[in-house]
Amino acid sequence: MKEEMTTKDLLDKFDHFTRVTDTGNVIIHPNLPYNHIELNANFVARLKRELETKIMMASAEIEKLDAATMFTIMMLEDSF
Repeated sequence: MKEEMTTKDLLDKFDHFTRVTDTGNVIIHPNLPYNHIELNANFVARLKRELETKIMMASAEIEKLDAATMFTIMMLEDSF
């Protein structure tokens, strides 16, 4: 993870790509045409908690980040 970016910064960027629907679901749209997914709000909250936990565990050198988490972090860091 880039030094200048905090876990909160990454989670804020994650929130930037989400929108809550009338049904309470969450749409994640990374600003690409026809590239979105609609998920249950509880599932999205769990995703964010797990991402935060994985980053904290890696920062404390308890566990290494898996490839999917590193890819997610890279995507969030490079997003605008």
